[in-house]
Amino acid sequence: MHGRSGFPTKAVLFASAIGVTITLHPMASPAATLTTLYSFCKQTGCPDGSFPLTGLVMDSLGNLFGTTGFGGAHDCGTIFELVRIGSSFKHKVLYNFCSLSGQADGNLPFDALTIDADGNLYGTTQSGPGGFGVAFKLNRRGTPKLKVLHRFCTDKKCTNGVHPVTRLHYKGETTGVPYDGVSSLFGSAQDNGSSSSGIVFRLEPGGAVTTLHSFCKGTGCADGLNPSPSREGLLVTPRGDIIGTTARGGAKDHGMAFEISHLGVYGILSSFCQQTNCTDGDGPIGPLAFDGRSVWGTTKDGGAQNKGVVFRLRGGVSTVRHSFCSGDCSDGAVPGGITADAAGHLFGATVEFGTHANGTIYKFDGGSDFQTLYNLCTKTSCRDGEFANSQLVIDASGNLFGTTEQGGAGTVGTVFELTP
Repeated sequence: MHGRSGFPTKAVLFASAIGVTITLHPMASPAATLTTLYSFCKQTGCPDGSFPLTGLVMDSLGNLFGTTGFGGAHDCGTIFELVRIGSSFKHKVLYNFCSLSGQADGNLPFDALTIDADGNLYGTTQSGPGGFGVAFKLNRRGTPKLKVLHRFCTDKKCTNGVHPVTRLHYKGETTGVPYDGVSSLFGSAQDNGSSSSGIVFRLEPGGAVTTLHSFCKGTGCADGLNPSPSREGLLVTPRGDIIGTTARGGAKDHGMAFEISHLGVYGILSSFCQQTNCTDGDGPIGPLAFDGRSVWGTTKDGGAQNKGVVFRLRGGVSTVRHSFCSGDCSDGAVPGGITADAAGHLFGATVEFGTHANGTIYKFDGGSDFQTLYNLCTKTSCRDGEFANSQLVIDASGNLFGTTEQGGAGTVGTVFELTP
């Protein structure tokens, strides 16, 4: 069921979000403590937001920032902050979307934020004027003020794309350097472009957008079709190469990984579902991670049990490193985002299976050690949250922060901290 814009309704949104194969059996879960930092919809009408559908960003003081897809003053979503006060956090809404007539400031912020050295926030919405989406900057000095940097679909054929679907990325992000606020940002839009199948774009601070690649240029869309939706499926390497995935297209129309080099040359890295029964993965959808040598990602389907995989891209070759739902499915199924810490350990979440069938949070060394850290929906009525589908944030002490799309005291999502 979908609304007029083609986006899923609230009732089904969470459900839609979601080489050599090494079959591993999850290790016994180490002691890990999950703390719910905030449950959304604390008041009638959810003025504090509902359904946080993306991951978080953290500033140098440990404050957390994110978006909700719905709720807020106009039920168009919010930008929120969890202010760190000692060992606790206080929630506040920084901005309510649809505050301007005609949704000129955007609607449905389905992607994570980017933060610069001054604490200003950058992001996109999938809808807005005409239903096409915007890119924005939220200046946090004094009273937060939102500036629309770019409105998508600026010509009759929408050749600059519509419905941006990734967080805005920048050169240097994988090294932990904050965005400088003046260099280019990069993202993708799921639809339109010259072939009506999505684009990768460069966004300048002044709002100018340049299309770096329009997908589906060849027969059968071997170069990709529709960049992976709503889960930040891009990254920029320290050299400035853009690595990304598409949910469809490629040699078998089951998705592919691509690169746009720092010189602007587009190339296909790997197509999925090349092996029988898609044991090499099917449908890459989650955020990507870079450990200094390799790019890591996930697919929602495929693998030995057709429940998704963790894959590694190195030297243009994709290799499956873990197939989910191994054994009794205590490792979870249908993975979302993945992230790497400074030591190269990988962390992520799944939206299905685990002990309570509502997903897991895991740690993986990329080789033989896969650990389920936490099973979601452990507490009565899922007050600890369910369906953690987005990329996790790791602080200097190794604690993990993320969101769940549902559950919590208000049943419409949480922000949590996991102490491994």
